[in-house]
Amino acid sequence: SVAYPWALLILLQFIMPNLSFMGHLAGILTGTLQLYGVFDVILPSDTYLQKLEALPVLDRLISLPTFVPTPASSDTTANNLHDPSALGRAICHGFGTVTKFLCDVAETIKVILFGRGRDANANAQLSWSSQTRSQSVDTTEDFEDEDWVGLPAPRSSIV
Repeated sequence: SVAYPWALLILLQFIMPNLSFMGHLAGILTGTLQLYGVFDVILPSDTYLQKLEALPVLDRLISLPTFVPTPASSDTTANNLHDPSALGRAICHGFGTVTKFLCDVAETIKVILFGRGRDANANAQLSWSSQTRSQSVDTTEDFEDEDWVGLPAPRSSIV
């Protein structure tokens, strides 16, 4: 997923606060730019690397068991990412996701501080009055179902 490195960066920063946030952020940004082909101008192409691997001078290096050769064919998905507009679309999508997240956080803080409003909390009894604490709840009283929507069934007595 595209969000995985960003979520991992934030999560690991909370778990291990002594990590180099700026170093990991720079690595994610560099990897993203490389994925979208921004560095294609300064990095050698796959065909050039394949020609280098074919040189007889590098036979000893290529014969090592840890050597990883350049793939013969490029992945079509990676080639589609090199479209110049793909980076712009990814940036716009990222800003949209961050904006929605920040709006959701702001809404959550608003509800925590100010509540949902009188109409949304009309059927919820958030605390007992001092007069009700000393008395037990009369379970023989008929409660209408609409009064208890979303709330647990009444207890027989208050502890």
